[in-house]
Amino acid sequence: MLSFGTVQNRIIMNFAKVLAKDGWTVKRPCTPRQLSDFADLVPECPLFTAPFTRAYQNTITISAYYAYLFQSGCLQNMSISCLRSADFAGEGIIQALPRLSQRVVFNTSTKDDVSSEKDQISYYILRFFYAVTDLVSFDRATIMNSVMAFASMDALYDDDIRDEMVRRNEYSLGRLLKDYFTCGLQDAISCSKKNTSLLPAFVAMFVVILVVHLTLPIPSVLSFYLWTVGLTSGVVYLSYNFSPLCMPRIPTCLGSGLYELSTQIIPMRINIPKSLYHHDKCNGDLSVKPQFLATFAQSSCGKSCIDKPFAMTDVLSVVIAIETWVQFGEASFTGVLLEQVGFFFSDADMQSYRVLITNYARDIRLDQHDFLTGFVFCIFFNFYKIVGLFIILTIVLPFLRGLLFSIITFIVVLIVKYALFCYGNDVNTQLH
Repeated sequence: MLSFGTVQNRIIMNFAKVLAKDGWTVKRPCTPRQLSDFADLVPECPLFTAPFTRAYQNTITISAYYAYLFQSGCLQNMSISCLRSADFAGEGIIQALPRLSQRVVFNTSTKDDVSSEKDQISYYILRFFYAVTDLVSFDRATIMNSVMAFASMDALYDDDIRDEMVRRNEYSLGRLLKDYFTCGLQDAISCSKKNTSLLPAFVAMFVVILVVHLTLPIPSVLSFYLWTVGLTSGVVYLSYNFSPLCMPRIPTCLGSGLYELSTQIIPMRINIPKSLYHHDKCNGDLSVKPQFLATFAQSSCGKSCIDKPFAMTDVLSVVIAIETWVQFGEASFTGVLLEQVGFFFSDADMQSYRVLITNYARDIRLDQHDFLTGFVFCIFFNFYKIVGLFIILTIVLPFLRGLLFSIITFIVVLIVKYALFCYGNDVNTQLH
């Protein structure tokens, strides 16, 4: 079995004797059948083959990327995006907010099942959980579904589940770990998983961090890093599913995202949207077209935000408009709230608000004649109504409530003092 010479064989045998004391044995020689099977296998050495495999895969990825550039025509027409459509490309702040996975379904146990719990710590935790949920009338199954959904680790080892969660913008602990430790060229160069605007992602991340601060006691040092990292690397991750572990590399789509963000904050020029002037009779500079000079006055080119299709006549219409813009759909929350306090309004006003909610949701999706741009303009110019409502709710109403309470208290004190004074005089009269 050994054929390395007398000296080498002796050294090897001495090592074998030493290793035998620890339980090691000499490996038996392979049979001809085993040697034949082994000869058909392709030898692999990950340390040697991994760089070549990675280079091969990256070459295919880059080739596919440049092939799409030429096929899409974006190099000749700058209005065409050079990136493929992502699995998730939601619009608006609500769409950018992370959601919990809906795959986990928790079957709620009963109180009888708690008594069979063997572990005493778990027994008291479960009893406390049932007591609290019964006290405040929470849906126990909903709470446990949320906890189990976030704690799920399925997406860490199952790519199909992770891809499904990416398409639905759902998150769990398993997906967060998988995304953090995944840094592929495909995600960096094409943003194929997720591609949303930076501004809604920034607002969504701000809301998430704010909710975490309001619900958990976070130290000041950790809070500083949470805000700093969350509003920088966290926004990039929430927009493009790009892992912070890939830094200092940046995704290709970040360039177009920053350009879009700059145009949203500081536009290159202010174009009057067609929805804010009579575009059929007037030009973009609010001058009347030549064929309508005799029949249409130039002063009538512009439209007001209180006219259709915007009809922002009061503060409630502005609130409906803001929720429609945030949700990029129907203002459901304001609609439910109006139905609850509908007794304050007439039937005609309630019907007009219902029609307004439906029309806003339809028009913002269709976006005909620059409706969305004009919609945002009107919200901006009517935002003072929201400021006035905020001042009334936070300053004027508390002041009036305190003033009314003081007046009622003063009147009650006067009545009590007068009653006691009269009662005292009657007592003195009877005694004397």
